[in-house]
Amino acid sequence: MIRRAQVLAIAMAAFTLGGCVLFKDYVISRPSTTGMVGEWQGKVRPFPEWYPHELDFSLQIHPDGTIDGRVGDAEITNGILVAPWNRSELTYQVQADLEGPLVAAEGIRRKTCVMFISFEAAEMVGQFRAIGTEFGGKKSMDWNCDLVDVVKQAP
Repeated sequence: MIRRAQVLAIAMAAFTLGGCVLFKDYVISRPSTTGMVGEWQGKVRPFPEWYPHELDFSLQIHPDGTIDGRVGDAEITNGILVAPWNRSELTYQVQADLEGPLVAAEGIRRKTCVMFISFEAAEMVGQFRAIGTEFGGKKSMDWNCDLVDVVKQAP
């Protein structure tokens, strides 16, 4: 009976570890083209009515799929590029942390963000979302923005 339990435990561990590795390889993506790699700069336009100003935006996509950058006054750190679930779609997801306030003068802070991005010619299009709450105003609500004129910078 003990031997059967040990074999079952080893099999479950192997399946779990193997599944995690496959899941990780599938989810964390390397950029599909070298055209994605590099520094992108532009603006984000928030669409909460309580903040009508555009913020500066920059994103550095590295060849290994890691990402960093800036939005407003905050640093984008620990970012990863997530491959599209449907291979026929061209929209990638970026998941990252935010360090510092988005808008220091207003005291607007969020800890994490997600971006949905795709590439059209030499432009990055999509949305940026700093994760907050559903209610509560500018101090705590989600911060949803459109990417505006985000273009790749020359090396």
